[in-house]
Amino acid sequence: MKKIVYFIVSTLLMVVVAGLSSCGDSSCKRTDADAARKAKTSTPDSTMLVGLDKTVADSIHVTLIQTGRKYTFSTINLQQDGNAHGDMTPKDTFAIMVDLPTKTIIRAINISQLRGLWMLDDGSGNGIRLDEDGSASNVGQIADITLRTWRLMNGHLALSYIPSDGSDYDERVHNAEILLLGKKQLVLLINGNKYHFCRPL
Repeated sequence: MKKIVYFIVSTLLMVVVAGLSSCGDSSCKRTDADAARKAKTSTPDSTMLVGLDKTVADSIHVTLIQTGRKYTFSTINLQQDGNAHGDMTPKDTFAIMVDLPTKTIIRAINISQLRGLWMLDDGSGNGIRLDEDGSASNVGQIADITLRTWRLMNGHLALSYIPSDGSDYDERVHNAEILLLGKKQLVLLINGNKYHFCRPL
């Protein structure tokens, strides 16, 4: 009986030791697939989408689109820092970034003005279209890319695209910088190049 118990215990110990030692090989190490999954983790986005109700002196009153809650934020440094993109027009939709402890807006982008068709002001006939549903498209050739979607994320214009030469069909995302936005003018920095757009006549 003792021999049987000893045999069972010995067998179990061998199984446990074998299992632990197997983690020394590549099967227990992080694989390339694991690294890729980690790399694709979405970046936290601090952008708030709001409807502008009214402006009062150095403050704006807004409604958070997702919940309908009302807020009042200070805009005291917004114009000075050059981070107000588009006109502060009541009833327009905005993407804002806020310093919550001070309730101060640090960046604001007028989505209502950003959406639509923009043409390069060089007379080439090239341009971009940013549609309300989040889709984006080229008019002609822009930066050797074919646009797919757009969104405002952490104060940047996030554009998804594929290379226009068809060499790769995996979508990539580029955070374009909005340098200027007005009713008839848009200046973007895309892949290090500055593009001046205007509204078509």
